[in-house]
Amino acid sequence: MASEHIRKKADFKKAERYAPSPETGLNTSQVELRVSEGYVNYNSTVKTKSVTRIVIGHLMTLFNLVNIVIFIALLWVNSFKNLTFIIVITANVLIGVIQEIRAKKAVDKLSFLSRSPTVVVRDGAETKKDDCEIVLDDVIIYKSGDQVNVDCIVLTGECEANESFVTGESDAVFKSKGDTLLAGSFISSGECRAKADKIADQSYISTISKSAKTIKAGKSVLLTSLKRVITLLSMVIFPLGVFLFIDQLAIHDSVRSAVINTSAALLGMIPQGLMLLTSSALALSVVKLSKKNVLVKDLYSVEMLARVDVVCLDKTGTLTEGCLNVEKLAVMDKSVNCEELLSVLAYSLKGDNATMEAIGEAYPNPPAYKTIKKVPFSSKTKWSGAVLEGKGSVVIGAAEYIMPQNAAVLEEVRRYSDDYRVLLLCTSPDGMEHGILSNNLKPAALVLLRDKIRREAAQLIRYLTEQDVKIKIISGDNPVTVSAIARGVGVPDAERYIDCSQINSDKELKKAACEYTVFGRVTPFQKKLLVLALKKKKHTVAMTGDGVNDVLAMKEADCSVAMGSGTDAARNVSKLVLLRSDFSCLPAVIAEGRRSINNIQRSASFFLVKTVYAALMAFLFLLLHKPYPFQPIQQSLISFACIGFPSVVLALEPNKDRIKGSFFGNVILRALPGGLTITAAVTLTACLNSIADHIDTVGWLSWASVHINHTHIPTMVLFITGFISYLVLISICYPPNKLGKTLMAVVALLFIGGVVFLRNWFEIAALSFKSIAVTVLICALSGVMMYVLTRISRRILYGKRTAHTTEADLLEK
Repeated sequence: MASEHIRKKADFKKAERYAPSPETGLNTSQVELRVSEGYVNYNSTVKTKSVTRIVIGHLMTLFNLVNIVIFIALLWVNSFKNLTFIIVITANVLIGVIQEIRAKKAVDKLSFLSRSPTVVVRDGAETKKDDCEIVLDDVIIYKSGDQVNVDCIVLTGECEANESFVTGESDAVFKSKGDTLLAGSFISSGECRAKADKIADQSYISTISKSAKTIKAGKSVLLTSLKRVITLLSMVIFPLGVFLFIDQLAIHDSVRSAVINTSAALLGMIPQGLMLLTSSALALSVVKLSKKNVLVKDLYSVEMLARVDVVCLDKTGTLTEGCLNVEKLAVMDKSVNCEELLSVLAYSLKGDNATMEAIGEAYPNPPAYKTIKKVPFSSKTKWSGAVLEGKGSVVIGAAEYIMPQNAAVLEEVRRYSDDYRVLLLCTSPDGMEHGILSNNLKPAALVLLRDKIRREAAQLIRYLTEQDVKIKIISGDNPVTVSAIARGVGVPDAERYIDCSQINSDKELKKAACEYTVFGRVTPFQKKLLVLALKKKKHTVAMTGDGVNDVLAMKEADCSVAMGSGTDAARNVSKLVLLRSDFSCLPAVIAEGRRSINNIQRSASFFLVKTVYAALMAFLFLLLHKPYPFQPIQQSLISFACIGFPSVVLALEPNKDRIKGSFFGNVILRALPGGLTITAAVTLTACLNSIADHIDTVGWLSWASVHINHTHIPTMVLFITGFISYLVLISICYPPNKLGKTLMAVVALLFIGGVVFLRNWFEIAALSFKSIAVTVLICALSGVMMYVLTRISRRILYGKRTAHTTEADLLEK
């Protein structure tokens, strides 16, 4: 028989279709032919990348290749103390690999169908078969409690199918001969024999599964911006590195010196620590959120939720708890004790459906009436009831099925139907022979129910509205009902609703995405299209859900949030899981995302200052044919004391400001003043002797000639770069709070401590008085240049008015 691993691809459209008898099913020869032709319900799961491919993919990047080449070159010339940068690179690779392996495992666990044996009819006999042994046109027997595992057409019998797992429609659907049973739905009552119509990857649930199991790279403005910088630098570094090495070799006539100087220039250009800082800051957010019972499965999802401007909420399980609540009883016959009768009905029909559970909760103390007969609810008849000894029969259900001719009752039902789910309670002195309603029914009351709203729903809607986030309610239920619930929790424009079952084209649906707030009777594929339509309009979209019907939309959303009580499929696909199914923690998630992104944006400026000056100086010193003034180990002091340490501290600072502007633009404009100032100051310092030589040729200017000991220049450059980096810190922290002041003091102590106590390690020379005086003068000039450039960048970033305010602040400082 067919194995789960047999995957003979077959064109199901070309299959010869059989019409087997419900009693006999397919015969042995027909089954064998089906297997040989490949028309078998094979496992259509999408295979994910292997761990080996994931590791190789993260290692073999242009960025890593550059660093590996530099590492090997430094190793070759025995410059061991300059190899510390590889620790950061290794950490970056490990974080990326771990993240992707976690995503792979979540997708591999994704399951939509149970794997219990199925009863099929073959050669007139009933036999149990595994899912993967079902063939096209097999006759399958389904009973109450079974999950439908392939799309089928009912041949005989009647049943009720709960399709909420697949379509989101909460009410059971009555199925009889000729109706379709969707794979993934559950048989809630009844029994039927059905023919396997669509199997393997042709079934409705498989189309969802294939889309859900495709691993997509998470969207992140932050990550995209960082990758853009790194890709650009990586493309420039290779040719620049070759030319710079040749130039330094010509200057020093020493391979070791040329390798060290070239490495210093290239390593300065690469912001290795920025990726690590970003991952670490977001990882810290993940830890913080875990204490609030929020499971974050993708680091960058915290960022995307903080950037969201449209939230798509599913009704059931998100706005509501998935159960009903009796809101009111509109009594029509005051001679009847309606509460007693409802209590008896709920007790007699206990566990019948969610409606009876709600009635039983509202009226929990039934009188001691004896139930002679009971009729369970059926989605075909739309009512249930019981016959009570000495009291006659009591019936509850849809008015249009119980009393279709009573215009007065139907009009009363219509009065409430916009705001409630309305059931009619009737009494009759007669019994119910063969489960048929008496002709002597009398209306007693209307039972008004609503979906039970989550306690935190209104608070969440209010918060999102205050944050200028648009809200869309997307549900598989009746749009009128969904609209009423949305109005109840305060969703703006909740009266703007549409029935998506009436939409005939994707174009109409995309147009509706922007025009309406509430969407009812939405299929899983329509949910996906709605999310895509909103994204196409440049919105950042979050999708919440708890069922399989939400999976496709959650997969396409910029950030997906699942309830802890939701299905395995929804939890596995989502980026965030609310473990307690409590939306009250969502504002805390958004606030944490804002803190992380705003602080990373500030911290990134430090790293890109170094990238800017290192890149510019590499080109300049190549053109000037001058020795590169930095040693890699000296770059380490700047990287730690003036960049790495303050970046980490600032990344932890509280910050609830809304995220504004482009990450890339904001960071570059903040980094340019420091980067350009350092470039100018260091280039001037390195060229002092050449300038002095030119001055000497002009006799009357010889008094201005300043010759510096060339061995002092790297140390002077280190001090000047440290000073300007400190000005960058002051600019970013201004106006300083208590943390900012402490940080400024600690950074100064770290830098001075490194210079004083580790001078040999950092190759710091003892400067003459002349060298010190020149260093101080260049630092002073750098301060003026830094002020002017900072004013210009702030004018560009914040506008003219803010720039003047900042100028006044700087002058005061």
